[in-house]
Formats: sequence, C-alpha cells, structure tokens
Amino acid sequence: MSHAAASKQQLKDAFELFSQASEELTSSYTALQQQVVTLNAELGTARTERLNLLAEIRRLQQEASREQRLSSMGEMTARLAHQVRTPLSTALLYASQLKQAGLPADQHACFVDRLLVGLRHLDHMVNDMLVFARGGQAGDETITVEALLSQVKAALLPRLEEARADWRIVNQAPAAAVKGHAEVLASVLTNLASN
Repeated sequence: MSHAAASKQQLKDAFELFSQASEELTSSYTALQQQVVTLNAELGTARTERLNLLAEIRRLQQEASREQRLSSMGEMTARLAHQVRTPLSTALLYASQLKQAGLPADQHACFVDRLLVGLRHLDHMVNDMLVFARGGQAGDETITVEALLSQVKAALLPRLEEARADWRIVNQAPAAAVKGHAEVLASVLTNLASN
C-alpha cells in the first residue's frame, strides 16, 4: 500500500474512532442526564419526606408539651385541693358554730372573724393560683415569724379547740423575719402541723 493510501486509511480509522467515541460520549451524557433527573426526583421526595417528618416531630413535641402541661395541671390541682381543704374545713366549722341557738354575741363575733380569716385565706390561695396560671409570680414579701405563727394559729384554732390542745410557742426572737409569700408559708406550716 502506498503512503497516500496508508494515510487515507489512518485518517478514515481515526474518523471512525472519533465518531465511535462521540457516540459513546453522547450516550454517556444522555445516561448522566437521566441519572440527574432520577437523583433530582429522589432528592425532591427525600426533601418532602424530611419536611413531613419535621412537621410530625413538631406536632409530637406540641402534643408532649400539652400532655406535660395537663399532667402538671393535674398535680397542681391535687396540691391545691390539699391546700384548700384545711382552710375550707375551718370555715365550715365556724359557719356551723354560727348556727347554734343562743350563741353569745362575743362568741358569734369571734366565729364570724375566724370565718372571715379562713375565707380570706382561701381567696388569697385562689388569687395566687390565678397569678401562677398566668405565668406571674406570687408575692415575695418579708413577714415576721410572730405574724406567720399567728396566721398558722388562726388556721389551726378550730382543730386545737376540738382536740382541747394548747398552743405554745417559745419565740426568743419575735422580730425575726422570713422572706417569701405569707399565705404559702402559713399554709405549709399549717399542713405540717395538721399532718
């Protein structure tokens, strides 16, 4: 074969190789494009699933938070019922004493005063609960130990009288004071003494 024919054959072979490589590249490019479309669809599906999972997580968190609030509210209600029972039973006792026929005026006035103290105590407790439910703080005040113990004595007086018990406190520092909410502190001490 002549040199010109050999060059022509090489050129023809090179063109065929180029044409074959071009077809393979076109085929590979088409396959890659299809893969990109498939991956984009999968990514879109994964993104949608992720958004759905996030929405479900938020819903479950809200539900758990609601359940926690309901549980806390139940516990708080039980505590409140326990706290209310003592002043309520005191008020009921004084109210029943007021029904006695021939009750002396001074005794009647004493029972009315004690009844009012018990009802005010209940009113303070309900107000404190409402303040707490609104997210506020119940009062933080300074109260003397003597005044605090006086409140406790007033709350316990019907039980003390019923049990014919004496109330004695040895207070060597009558001016001593504590910081807190007077009604809550008195209620805690009353419950301790009752139990």
